[in-house]
Amino acid sequence: DTATTEIYTLSLPDALPIWAISTKATEKYFKEIYEEYGKSGLCNALQATREHIRYRKNLGHTVEGLVTLCVQYEMYLD
Repeated sequence: DTATTEIYTLSLPDALPIWAISTKATEKYFKEIYEEYGKSGLCNALQATREHIRYRKNLGHTVEGLVTLCVQYEMYLD
């Protein structure tokens, strides 16, 4: 599908997939990224998620669950 392909312009660890908007899906994404790419991949995923959170917040969406999840996964970077 061309439309789906165009969404993914960055490599996997650099972009939060469009489907990973729920806390549960994002947690699965973080686990997969950490297992596959380690700390650097997780760092990129967290950065992309924070950008995604800002975008959703600007649209008036509730993002507290995603913010909490980011904080929890940041411990893997220490």
